[in-house]
Amino acid sequence: DLIFGPDEELVAVSGRHGDIIDTIYFHTSTGRVAQYGSSQGGNNDFNLVDPAGAGRPIVALASGWGGHMHHIKVLYGPKFV
Repeated sequence: DLIFGPDEELVAVSGRHGDIIDTIYFHTSTGRVAQYGSSQGGNNDFNLVDPAGAGRPIVALASGWGGHMHHIKVLYGPKFV
């Protein structure tokens, strides 16, 4: 389980994929990293961070789902206060 502490936000999602997402990492604003999935498989890395470089946190995740995860998307929003 990934339980966020006070003032902790999700700031990046990264991982490896082939046709499906094999490994996914959730990176928090406190430097914690939670890994889910297998470290095997997939030969393509991905890293989703605020493309504007403004450090906005990730506030929502979406993906395709058919027994496996694919086509992951993130939505960035304002920092929570």
